[in-house]
Amino acid sequence: MPALRRHDSEPESRARALTETPWPGPPRLPNAALPTKPKAYKPKDPYDRTRYQCIEAKNPEKYPNYVVTFAYLAQGAANAVFQIQPYTGQVGLSYRFVDNIDRTNVPNTMFSNRLLRVSKGIPKTLSFAEVNRGYETMIKPLFAGASSTSVEDKASSNGNGTSNGHLANGSPQTTAPSYEEHLMEAEGVSFDDTIARYLHSLMKDHDDKCALGPCDKVPHMESRGILLPDMSSVPGSSLMIELKPKWLAQSPTAPRDSFKCRTCALQARRASNGKAQPLSYICPLHLVAGNEQEISRFLRPHVFRHFMVNSSNPAINIDHDIESILARATSYLATGPGHALLAHMRALQMSHDVSGPPDPAVPLPSNRTFKRLRVAMTLRDCSMFVNIPYAKDKPIEAKLADLDFKSMEKLMDWAGKERALKNGGWYTQVDKESRCQIAGAWKDCPWWV
Repeated sequence: MPALRRHDSEPESRARALTETPWPGPPRLPNAALPTKPKAYKPKDPYDRTRYQCIEAKNPEKYPNYVVTFAYLAQGAANAVFQIQPYTGQVGLSYRFVDNIDRTNVPNTMFSNRLLRVSKGIPKTLSFAEVNRGYETMIKPLFAGASSTSVEDKASSNGNGTSNGHLANGSPQTTAPSYEEHLMEAEGVSFDDTIARYLHSLMKDHDDKCALGPCDKVPHMESRGILLPDMSSVPGSSLMIELKPKWLAQSPTAPRDSFKCRTCALQARRASNGKAQPLSYICPLHLVAGNEQEISRFLRPHVFRHFMVNSSNPAINIDHDIESILARATSYLATGPGHALLAHMRALQMSHDVSGPPDPAVPLPSNRTFKRLRVAMTLRDCSMFVNIPYAKDKPIEAKLADLDFKSMEKLMDWAGKERALKNGGWYTQVDKESRCQIAGAWKDCPWWV
């Protein structure tokens, strides 16, 4: 979900970095200084990450340091994202957060560099509880190191995740370093129907595709949200670039004579339909292979846009620091930790899906095989945010977002999209202008002119 960035039209001066340490804020007030504590939220699911309650703030002027407001920021296919802003005396709805652990009110400075993500309530999306459980049991363990074994795999094996040196699916168990540092820290928030309806109204003001009907009648429009770090660029300090590590290996069902990889084939199909094209594009096979030339070519427009520099204007003197930032970012993705993360993602995508989405005309796969396919499709539909500090002595960081476990109801969509790419000839269509890695390999053929 490309929703953790600000609109290009908004001033970047309002952005905040993930690594920015907020002012700790005023001390928490004694209970008598604030309204009566709300009833504690008691999660029934052990995987529930609901840390806070958000409730409407009555008489906010009496305790402004604990009051926040919400502002619509952006949205993707399934979720909308809101800024959490401190109360400044403005007229309108205002809210406060309560810690579910010690039942104290939380200063608004604790949320100064965080965003609230809420489901849009569209069909074929999982509930808050299902998203949490799927992430904790099926996705997060794959980045923990030691072995690429999910909780489900461990439960179905001999108790330690292996069976005679193999995973529960029969494949050899492999050891790997931990990649947990690349997962976004997320905490849940509960709120009442009034807040849910208010947030839903903000969504509908910006997108007519939001779920129809009253919010409290939409099954998936729960009174739950997720707090995520704000990964926006900070002018004068750092810049953020978003990547889509989709289909880092060719689709298992692609034709043998394919001219394009799965993502490049889909990109060509979308372009033919007149859909808006991204600022720059890179074949994911080039990305995961660490092709420095293609990676630099992809990054350059993003770096220059951040600095508002027109690289095609010869009168502009490109500052050496800008080129240095571009070189460091390229190195990070081509040979550094970013490359290692992408390689790990590719291995997971391939090992969890060896046959592709099944055709609806054939019997459905076993529940276990289907779950592994859902894991693979989750890993193929996430976002990677790369935070690049200006300072050379500060490390570049990458975080993965949108790792919500995919619903089983998506199967028909996956199969239909794959069928459309094959039947429409998008895999095999020769395009001599294509920068797909597979297309590049065809250039050595005798018929290439």
